[in-house]
Amino acid sequence: MTTAPEPEQPPTLPEAATQLGAALRQFAAAYVAAAAPVVRAVAQLAERVHAAEQARRPAWQSPYGPPTRRH
Repeated sequence: MTTAPEPEQPPTLPEAATQLGAALRQFAAAYVAAAAPVVRAVAQLAERVHAAEQARRPAWQSPYGPPTRRH
């Protein structure tokens, strides 16, 4: 007759906290690695749009139109 294996004990709180911390660090590293090219591409696009707007409009001209007189 074989004996039933003992049920696995749940991790203690410090062990669970350590495991969770390691998992979160791994997730954060993967998230940052995946997001970096997207952030870089958006920044380059913003620079190109800004340069195009500056070339199209004189420096003194407001993007909101001419100044208005207020009484």
